[in-house]
Amino acid sequence: MITRIVRLTLQPALADEFALLFVNHQEKIARFDGCIELSAFRDTAQPHVFFTVSKWQNEASLNNYRYSTFFKELWSQVKPMFAAPAEAHSTTLVA
Repeated sequence: MITRIVRLTLQPALADEFALLFVNHQEKIARFDGCIELSAFRDTAQPHVFFTVSKWQNEASLNNYRYSTFFKELWSQVKPMFAAPAEAHSTTLVA
């Protein structure tokens, strides 16, 4: 299993818009083959910073999502909201 953690630093004025966009697309993302779990978290000290955490059966499942038409269309809406580049990390459980 792979856990994907993505830090998104958004333009402060667009943070609520991003939150709504995530909520509106969360179910569709979670239905992608191999997606086990999907959540988003908002930083309490910096409310324009979000972390998305998704769990995938394997790297192939994650890549099927990342290279999908759906992801490309969604990313084209999210990317202009950034105040800094996204930071993405694929992780595995240590113990």
